[in-house]
Amino acid sequence: MIEISTLSNGVHLVSDYQPDAVTASVSIWLHNGSRHQSDNQNGYAHFLEHLLFKGTHRHNAKQLADAFEAMGGQINAQTGRELTGFYGTVPKQDGSELLQMLIDMLLQPRFNDQDVEVEKEIVLQEMAMVADDPEEVLVEAATANIWPHNAMGWAILGDETQIRSACAEDLHRYRVLLLQGSRIWVVCAGGLAHEVVEKTCQDLAFLRQGTPPDAPTPIYTQHNTNLRYGTVCYLTFYR
Repeated sequence: MIEISTLSNGVHLVSDYQPDAVTASVSIWLHNGSRHQSDNQNGYAHFLEHLLFKGTHRHNAKQLADAFEAMGGQINAQTGRELTGFYGTVPKQDGSELLQMLIDMLLQPRFNDQDVEVEKEIVLQEMAMVADDPEEVLVEAATANIWPHNAMGWAILGDETQIRSACAEDLHRYRVLLLQGSRIWVVCAGGLAHEVVEKTCQDLAFLRQGTPPDAPTPIYTQHNTNLRYGTVCYLTFYR
């Protein structure tokens, strides 16, 4: 049965409890993606996703990785143009622990400038991999030219100059600004009862409520561009 509740500050809790399930799928979704960044934050949404795995006040990076490994299952994260998600599917007895660890990653991460420098190189390698993939190049070019005057058209990996100049203080400040109750959804399914979800999420109740992020409506632009990989044609088949 699907149950939905809301904390006093607007955090949304959704669960589909299945008593006979042997696993639990838990996830935290932030209403924050590449389209919600300012010019000097271009790439921060994806960069922060990397950095939150560098440890918490309870676990350092190795302990966090070891704990995830011990649970088995699948644990991952993703950043898109409108959402950032942290999620996993584990044996049901580990579901509440995993959810608590994901909450700790958001609320009390311990990344520092050394961690930022290490992750910079990883993000820059990802950018290089995209640049070497014709399909990825075409997709990024299409998106940038369809929405040339809106952050929706920015590459999710961000701008190389902004990534190179980022420091831990910048990323921590960015994290604090986006952590608002109204921008957080906790979604669980399987062997995790709704009351357990509510109890585990009490740390999220201390966040300020906030407001939905500013996201100007992108204006579609018809465009033709010649690239070294070929010609990209954009058709006005939607508005």
